[in-house]
Amino acid sequence: MDRSLLLDGKQWRSKMASTAATNYQRTSGHLPCPTSYITSESISLLEQFHAWKLVGATDFYRLSARVVEAIFLLENELRSERNDGENQMG
Repeated sequence: MDRSLLLDGKQWRSKMASTAATNYQRTSGHLPCPTSYITSESISLLEQFHAWKLVGATDFYRLSARVVEAIFLLENELRSERNDGENQMG
């Protein structure tokens, strides 16, 4: 099992917030979002994405459009990050 999945909730939220701010700065050219702008809804969406990644497929028809959009957006960003990392490696 990947050890990175064993972070407790607080560590995971901190890591995701830091990653999101870094990605935003890289893709948008703007300064990272202040921590006060990372809302409880944003954290909830990140937690739902993490649960989706751990558990796998879900019935998207049972989720709100906002949650589905967040999952697809975060998955796209994750794939983009992985591709960028692979391109830098070789």
